[in-house]
Amino acid sequence: MTGWQAEGPTQRCCFKCLANTVSIPFYDCYETALWRQTLLTHDMFIASVLETGSYLSEIFNFVGLKHCMINGDLMHCGDPGVLQYLEGIVLYELLVEMGGSISNCRHELHYIVSLIKTASRRLQQHKQPLNNLTGTMVKGTGASSPKLKVKASAARNLLLCLEYMLEHLMPLESDHAQQRFLIVKHLSSMYKHLQSGEGIPSLLEAASCCKRALILWSELRRADIDPNNPHGWQHRGFFLWKMYPKHHLLQHVVEDQVLVTGNPVDHWCYADESEIGAAVCLAATLHVKCLHTSLIRKNRFL
Repeated sequence: MTGWQAEGPTQRCCFKCLANTVSIPFYDCYETALWRQTLLTHDMFIASVLETGSYLSEIFNFVGLKHCMINGDLMHCGDPGVLQYLEGIVLYELLVEMGGSISNCRHELHYIVSLIKTASRRLQQHKQPLNNLTGTMVKGTGASSPKLKVKASAARNLLLCLEYMLEHLMPLESDHAQQRFLIVKHLSSMYKHLQSGEGIPSLLEAASCCKRALILWSELRRADIDPNNPHGWQHRGFFLWKMYPKHHLLQHVVEDQVLVTGNPVDHWCYADESEIGAAVCLAATLHVKCLHTSLIRKNRFL
C-alpha cells in the first residue's frame, strides 16, 4: 500500500490519509489534527497513486474492491506495536526509578516481576504474562527506544497487570507517574470496550479511550524532546515515549475504520491463531495414518 514507508518528500506514512512526518504530523492525536481533513476515498487514493507514479497493486483490478476495504489490524498495530512500546517504556522507567540501569537491573526486574505475578493472581488470570524479565527484553542495544520483547497475547494480559500494579502496588507521587498510569488505564479500557461492549456506544467509547491515551502519550513525548528538560532524551541518549506510525494507524482502526468494518475484534488475527493452536494440540494425539481425516472430524467438536 502506498503511504506506509515514509514515502516522498513529506515522508508520508499512512495509507488511509495524508499524514506524514513533515507538514501533516501523524503524531498529532487531537480532534483538530490536520490529517483528519485528508482522509482518502477510493478515487482520491487511486488518483494520488497515478499522479505520483507510485506502485498500484493488482488487487485493485478485482471487481468491487475499494480502498476502504483494506484495513489495519488491531492485533498488529496494537499488541505487538503500541502495547510493546508502552510496556517497554513503563518497565524501563520503573527500574530506573528504583535505582537500576538497563545494564544493571537484575534485582529491580526481579521485584517488578514479583509485582506482576501478584497483580496476575489478584486479577485471576489463567496464565501469568511473564515469568522473568531481563534488560534486553525491555530495551535493545544502543540508542533504540524501549520495546518489550513479549508475545502479543502476553502483551494484552500484561497491560491489565500493569494497570493494577500502577494503581494499587506502586506510588503515584508525581504528575509524570499519574500521567503514565492514565495512558495504561485508557488503553486497557479501549480493549475492554472492544472485547466486552456491544454496539456503537462501546465502539465510540473505545475510540475516546484510545484518543485520550495517545494525547497523554504525545504530551510526554513533547516533554522528553524539550531541550530544557535535564532528564530528556539529550541526557539519556535515546527517546522515551516516542510515537510511531502504528500509533496513528491505531486511531484509524478504532475511530473511522469501525464505521465501515465494525468492531475490529470480530475479524482480527487472534481467532485464527487460537484455532491453529488448538488444532496443533489435537493433532499430537492422533495417529499419523489418519491424521487429516481425524483432525477435521474431531476439530468440529472443539
